[in-house]
Amino acid sequence: MAPFKAQTGGVPNLQAVQLQLAPAPKDHRLAYGVGLIHGLAGSGTLVVIVMSQMQRAEYAMIYLLIFGVGSIAGMLLASGIFSLPFSKKISQNTLLATALTVVSSLLCIGYGAWVIAENLQV
Repeated sequence: MAPFKAQTGGVPNLQAVQLQLAPAPKDHRLAYGVGLIHGLAGSGTLVVIVMSQMQRAEYAMIYLLIFGVGSIAGMLLASGIFSLPFSKKISQNTLLATALTVVSSLLCIGYGAWVIAENLQV
């Protein structure tokens, strides 16, 4: 793997810094475990609360199935959209990569601001 070379723009006395990127891990169990715990901490509580209010076990299982499929589809869509600025073909076009990065950043900031505003209302 070629080292990543960072230039110090505009500072004449500093030399370029070379960073060696670490190889990708072959075992993804740690990342899977972190993601699993993260997901359970966020939506697991909501699922348990809703399912505890269901009168029949069949309805609770249907809700869990729909919630699970919806969560997977939503995360797949979101991660696909937010990874676009970092794909190889798009990163070759500087203007498009910059535009996608700015748009995805503004969407995240806007959604976060909306959630904060909704939760601060009395």
